[in-house]
Amino acid sequence: MNSESKYFPHPVLGIADDIIGNIKLQIEVGRDAPNKSIVFKIVENEIVNDYFKELINKGKASVLFKVYCSSTFKTFNFINVKDAFEINETEVCNKIEIEPFIISNVDNKQYSDGTFNTEFDNQMFTVNKYDIIGVLGRLTIPIDQKYEKLSIGNLFVFEENEDYTKPMSFDLTLEKIHIKYPPTKEGEHPPNALFHKNAWTAYNIFIIPALTEAFSILQNPAKSSDVLELEWAQTLNDLLPESERDNDSFINAQLILNKEIPLLKAYDELIKK
Repeated sequence: MNSESKYFPHPVLGIADDIIGNIKLQIEVGRDAPNKSIVFKIVENEIVNDYFKELINKGKASVLFKVYCSSTFKTFNFINVKDAFEINETEVCNKIEIEPFIISNVDNKQYSDGTFNTEFDNQMFTVNKYDIIGVLGRLTIPIDQKYEKLSIGNLFVFEENEDYTKPMSFDLTLEKIHIKYPPTKEGEHPPNALFHKNAWTAYNIFIIPALTEAFSILQNPAKSSDVLELEWAQTLNDLLPESERDNDSFINAQLILNKEIPLLKAYDELIKK
């Protein structure tokens, strides 16, 4: 990666030809399901310059990771990370940008080394505490869609039954959970109106029963093997791992909502307007 051009009043590792050496960085991304976090594992982090290694080993400098998500406008800073750092999955989306810096931990009035470009003519520089003395540039890491703010909102497909006398049913053999509903005699679609006017009531009518059936399948060893590779099953397993589930599938269908109880939400929606 090439670092961006920046102006500094002193030589900086990673800027043009200021200093011989560079910073090597490689990061892999994954998810910690129980902790609901995105984990950034540092598989390579090497500073190819003995002077800067010595500054860090003596505590005179540190490696700072500035992490920015343009989708959520959140910024995070991690300093002296050895193996990995993690961010709550609700805080990032689509991609993140990581800028590694080497910063001075002290006021250093003898900032100089033989690896500095000869154009500096062996000058002695002064750097202040927290000044940047090394850069790598931006490392952009995409956040896989399955890690982005994991939610159940996009797991459902609504299909109308041709016969309005048929009750609601669910199809869990496909990637999404298909909810088949009866239209009115006039050909109107109840889900549209219900979710528009009383979302939590609609949630109790459509989503909770569908999730209850889904968890019943996941908790049945004879049936779960047929669905584990489907998108809805993988997402529910991520959102509510088996170790966190109740034996009751109906309870699990409610737990999936970050401890918000759908019944009380619907009550507030209908009664306390």
